[in-house]
Amino acid sequence: MSNASLTLTQRRFSSRDFELRAGKAVVATLCWPGASSSLAIGKAINGEWSFNRVGVFKWRVIVREKGSLEDAAILKRSGWVGDSTVQFASGRTFDWRTTDGWGTGWAFKDVDGRTLVGFKPGSEKLTDLFKFQVGLAIDYNAGKQPELSILELLGCYMMVMSFECQLRIAHMYMMHP
Repeated sequence: MSNASLTLTQRRFSSRDFELRAGKAVVATLCWPGASSSLAIGKAINGEWSFNRVGVFKWRVIVREKGSLEDAAILKRSGWVGDSTVQFASGRTFDWRTTDGWGTGWAFKDVDGRTLVGFKPGSEKLTDLFKFQVGLAIDYNAGKQPELSILELLGCYMMVMSFECQLRIAHMYMMHP
């Protein structure tokens, strides 16, 4: 499946600033300007976008290009386990699906069910043990998709938001057993 790999790494422990790296080279960033906001800004070589989750039970993530009021893409939740579909302004759609029974691995799949980009949390280096990390596995054919940068950053956004939600639930449980 994978012909290329990237790693999303927290810049500092407990920060909401992340770097997407190919080896040592930073190829994109994802930052949350607010401490508890769902609004994030993603920057890559070919653009800058905002990512914002809105709604509660039937939430969705709205992606907009910097300076635009038009939606570049909308990811809509389509199930209780988190499976979702992202639709771009062009009309193209990709599915966001879990890749394992635990809901830890996720991937964007095309309309034929082929995995374009896979996402798996975990630290590569012992020195980054306390920093949140996500490994991205990118299929060779994904490079031909004009939406690839947004899919990479949107998947990273989803992984970080999920992790933060799990932390809040764990904190609530520990405070009120």
